Amino acid sequence: MAIGDYKLEPATSLGVQPESVIGRDSVEACAELCSFEDRYLCRSFDFIIATSTCRFYRENLVDNGLINLNLQNDPGVNHYSS
Repeated sequence: MAIGDYKLEPATSLGVQPESVIGRDSVEACAELCSFEDRYLCRSFDFIIATSTCRFYRENLVDNGLINLNLQNDPGVNHYSS
């Protein structure tokens, strides 16, 4: 999957524990890492703009009706969900 395969939720972050946190130079690099993760099913990620950091999650926004993802309004973060 490429960045175009993820739905952008601007100024939003998930309030659950990420599976991993990795610094990268672009949101496209985060999308690629999430897409090819082989230790768990990566379904979404937050991109922290100021530090170019990715937070990867098993959960995505579809799960919000099933479990509480504790969505946060966060101007410095964009969430991308598959």
